[in-house]
Amino acid sequence: MGCRNSKTIDKEESVNIEYVFNKGTIDEQTHKPTNASLADRIKFGTENKRNQENKKSRKFDPKITAKYEIKAPIGEGSMTAVYRIENRTTREPYALKLLTKPVGLPAMKRECDTLIHIKNRNTIKMHEVLVDKTNTPIALVLELMTGGSLYSRIHEKGIFTEKNAAKVLRQVLSGVAYLHSLGITHRGLTIHNILFYHQGKDSRVVITDFATAHTKKSTDDIEMRRRCGSCEYMAPEIVKLQSYTQAVDVWAVGVIAYAMMAAEFPFPPHDKQAMFRAIAKAEYSLDSQKGHRSSGNSTEARPAIASRRPAAAANPPSHLAAVLKHPELYSRSSSSHVIACKYDYSLQFKQNRQRNMN
Repeated sequence: MGCRNSKTIDKEESVNIEYVFNKGTIDEQTHKPTNASLADRIKFGTENKRNQENKKSRKFDPKITAKYEIKAPIGEGSMTAVYRIENRTTREPYALKLLTKPVGLPAMKRECDTLIHIKNRNTIKMHEVLVDKTNTPIALVLELMTGGSLYSRIHEKGIFTEKNAAKVLRQVLSGVAYLHSLGITHRGLTIHNILFYHQGKDSRVVITDFATAHTKKSTDDIEMRRRCGSCEYMAPEIVKLQSYTQAVDVWAVGVIAYAMMAAEFPFPPHDKQAMFRAIAKAEYSLDSQKGHRSSGNSTEARPAIASRRPAAAANPPSHLAAVLKHPELYSRSSSSHVIACKYDYSLQFKQNRQRNMN
């Protein structure tokens, strides 16, 4: 069961860059500005507290409760809420993503239209779409992830080792490569929508939340212009209000990799205007971590993920394929040291810009 196409999807409200410059980042759950850094949010666990809150009791459509038993709330955003449910006949557990505000309908339709086309072990699986009397989607029945988010893992266990980070990144990049092969750009990758199938250390990693995804409609439909995504993960093209390609997902994975191994963003969001200027120029102003060693290959892999035009954006599929083949992602080293992840990539970016000018 799928969703009908809707022209209102492209009219969905996008992030106001000028507002963000002056007020702060946009929270991916509430779509409101927040000045808390990632390190602060991890330290105080504000995201977990918010997700664990069971807000006022909610009445569910009879179409939902006739087939599924509502077991427990999982999380709640500004326009949707997620619950753990169980099929009354088969007793199979699922996750229910429920539309809570009409304003969120375009985003749910967009997510529905995307999910019906994807089937990959590293992307969330949609089992059913529940609609009302007018055939309007009111909820999505999704594969249940019980291992929490990448954010929660950082919050609970601290920064990742090189070996464990590579395991996660390999799966995230594989999922992104699959999406790109179908002409789908996620445009909203964060540590909050990377989920683990179970609590174990060898859990499968899954990409979720396709409310801002874009699917190209033809072979010539390469560039996008809609402003969307969480500000700390935005690529320079988006910050500069330029058209962009699938390469923005690769950039976001680079930010995710940094957050995993430093519990902070590569462009600290304390000074919003400075953060956006740094992103727009693709310049890192970071001090190298001391006291930690990293393998020789890892210093090559990080710029590969974070590289700018033209290497990444000119041909994102081939660039992503090159990153996936990097030996660091498949290293069997038993070392458990933390990646020394604060490196200055400015030389790499300058080289890319110089090649673009030639």
